[in-house]
Amino acid sequence: MGLLDGLFGRKPKQEQTRSTATVVADCPHVMLAPRWDNAADIGHEDRATGFVCSGCNSLFTVDETAKLRATEKERLEAELSTEPEAHT
Repeated sequence: MGLLDGLFGRKPKQEQTRSTATVVADCPHVMLAPRWDNAADIGHEDRATGFVCSGCNSLFTVDETAKLRATEKERLEAELSTEPEAHT
C-alpha cells in the first residue's frame, strides 16, 4: 500500500474484490433495472444494453440478465427455504 493510499483510506485491490464478491453472493439479484446507451432507446427494455441490480449495484449483460430471470423462482425458493420461519 502506498503512502497516499493510506492517507485516503484506499484498500488494496484484493480486499476490495473480496468484499464486493461477498455482497454479490448475498444478493438475490431480483430487482434488475435496464441501462441504455442511446437516449432514443429508453423505455424499450428489449433495446437495453445492460442491467444493474438495485440491491448490490452489480452490472449484468443482457444474456446474464436472461439467465438470472430464468432461474429467479428457483433461487428465491431456495433462499426462502433456508431462512428460519418467523413466529407470529
